[in-house]
Amino acid sequence: MENTDLAEVVQHPRKMESFQFTGETGEYFRIWIVNIFLSIFTLGIYSAWAKIRNKKYFYANTKFNGSNFDYHAKPIPILKGRIIAAVLFATYAFGPQFHPVFHVIGAVLLAAAIPFFINKGLKFNAGMSSYKNIRFHFRGTLKEAYQIYFRYLFLPIIANIASAFILLYQFIQTGSNDQVGTLAAATVALSALSGLVYLFVFNRLTTAVLNYVYNNLYYGGQKVKLKADKEVVWNNITKPYLKYGAKWVLAIFLLALTIFIPVIGVLAFTVTLYTGIIYMSLKIPFLTTDFVWNNLEFYGSKSESKLEWKKFSGIGIGNVFLVGLGFGLLYPMAKIRMLKYKIESKNLQLFSVEELIAQDQQAPHAVTDEISDAFDFDLSIGF
Repeated sequence: MENTDLAEVVQHPRKMESFQFTGETGEYFRIWIVNIFLSIFTLGIYSAWAKIRNKKYFYANTKFNGSNFDYHAKPIPILKGRIIAAVLFATYAFGPQFHPVFHVIGAVLLAAAIPFFINKGLKFNAGMSSYKNIRFHFRGTLKEAYQIYFRYLFLPIIANIASAFILLYQFIQTGSNDQVGTLAAATVALSALSGLVYLFVFNRLTTAVLNYVYNNLYYGGQKVKLKADKEVVWNNITKPYLKYGAKWVLAIFLLALTIFIPVIGVLAFTVTLYTGIIYMSLKIPFLTTDFVWNNLEFYGSKSESKLEWKKFSGIGIGNVFLVGLGFGLLYPMAKIRMLKYKIESKNLQLFSVEELIAQDQQAPHAVTDEISDAFDFDLSIGF
């Protein structure tokens, strides 16, 4: 499929088309509130059905060139995956009540299973998504996922888990505040060291993950391509994020010097601290989404992002207040506001989809056949 001659497509490109989102707060609120009550009433079992209802609503209201997307998943595979994940977590969380070794076993199993969950989740969600009856496919291998994981993440995660376990175990065994204080300091130091390791590998990790996710994504028989090397990712994601973070840390440090001023100093420090945390949590999805949608290629077409940081962060900050002041009941409004802005800021130059429909009818569908027992695991990177 990738050898298809694109000459005619390039000669007659279509103009940039914007995505549209037609979801409404009132409609989504009704779905959301029913999902919550049924999930509570069924002790979480209905959450698999709730997940599908949410996705179907969002997909049906996401439109491009007059047609909407669709989501085809069934709840049972999702429920099976969640049960297995819950068993692993229960081994980690409640194992120490029987023997401390179960805590370690659960932690190691959880850490080792992360790439498996991510790979299966990407395959599941891609294979269950379609546009104009053509399915998406994710063809990244489990081996690739584990290579990325062990290269960049496994050791820091294990170090953090081990330090937390040692602190808990020593507290149970000794009960000595002095020893616990020393161990707590050692745990904080180890966590800080792990954080520095994450910071050091952040650019390489981000590059590897973006390439893994997008350069293994297919629509029908056609491959999606993302231009992402370490230098480009550094200039567009890592460097802006670190510069923004450095400014925030500097502001926190300077305000810490004024904290001795009654009320005003403490208030200014607190507001800056928490506002900065919110802004930093918004900056990565903004930079990633903007980068991805300015560098995607698909079958001779180009993508484009119209995201603006001022508006994106304004919606994000506003959503925090909406959810907080509304005691969580205004979450659907916050969700719709952000989703509408993100979707309608994306443009794609696309040609006739009928060509892909004809090709897709001839393409094998082994990928979708193998995901019937997959895990549902969301990984939103740039979408």
